[in-house]
Amino acid sequence: MERKEDIPVLLKYFIDKFSDEYNTIKPEIPDDVLTSLINYEWPGNVRQLKNFIQRILLNGFEKITQKVLNEYLHIEDIPICEVGEMDFTCNKIIPLKDFEREMRKKYFMYVREQTKSDTEAAKMLGLAPSNFYRMCKELGLK
Repeated sequence: MERKEDIPVLLKYFIDKFSDEYNTIKPEIPDDVLTSLINYEWPGNVRQLKNFIQRILLNGFEKITQKVLNEYLHIEDIPICEVGEMDFTCNKIIPLKDFEREMRKKYFMYVREQTKSDTEAAKMLGLAPSNFYRMCKELGLK
């Protein structure tokens, strides 16, 4: 596909169109997967992108992961590894700072799901509520 800047717009268009048509949920597309979708060559151009989205929606994925992307586009050379899976066999090394941030973000989200309030979550983590709120904001969770 020549105009890679159009890929996010086309993704949104196809997801909106087909999720309404098939009465399915709109899957989450994490930033790393969006980057992979933008960088993919799309030998079948827009038609291949359209078919990819249709297959994802028909299979009911709530989130498009790198693993799903690799499987559905038959990509062999993109390592299957997501930050937070604790699978260090993918040969993907990211800066420690980025890894720690992602792990902290996922853990904060998990703790929030397990508690009734942010105050309770802060207490469970041994943090003052003000520090918890500040950290959530820094992680983009507020």
